[in-house]
Amino acid sequence: MFVTASAPAPWNNANINHREGCNEHVHIGQGHKRTLLEAACGLRAVSSRSYNCATHYVGIPMLFLAVILPLEALRVHTGRHEIPLAIILTLPAIMGWIWLDLGVGATLFAILCPLFVVSELVVRHGFALTWWTTAILFGIGWLFQLLGHSTFEHRRPAFVDDLSFTLIGPMFVAAKLLVSLGLRRDLAPYL
Repeated sequence: MFVTASAPAPWNNANINHREGCNEHVHIGQGHKRTLLEAACGLRAVSSRSYNCATHYVGIPMLFLAVILPLEALRVHTGRHEIPLAIILTLPAIMGWIWLDLGVGATLFAILCPLFVVSELVVRHGFALTWWTTAILFGIGWLFQLLGHSTFEHRRPAFVDDLSFTLIGPMFVAAKLLVSLGLRRDLAPYL
């Protein structure tokens, strides 16, 4: 599901047990759960240090907000209602995250709801503020991501090799948050 045609997935069966942090004794589940856990092992190999994870906790939400801000200003008219394009375009990703793991997906959805509220509040203040905020969040968000990888991991981010990691990254952060709160200990071996 997350494999690109140009390069083999970094979490494929041939190398999953040999990635840093995912040893041969980790049992990987079945079906879609397996995909999430394999992707988590692939991300763990390039995002395992605590300082890098901290930069992800800040950078990924900033980047998400930067992406949805301009889309929040665009509306799809459905009779009496106007639905922000940001909601329409994000729904498939949210449904996919929930399908991969109900607990992690629902947590991610709960984290994203305030970001949609913030984006609506910014958009209500006009075009200029929306685009300035988008540019600032985008720049600082990427700064956090790249600083974390270059300074703390000394590796390039996983999305450089496979863009599907831009969708897995938010799940990885939500899963790490749940593990750190003691709510999903079952995911700890994969993160």
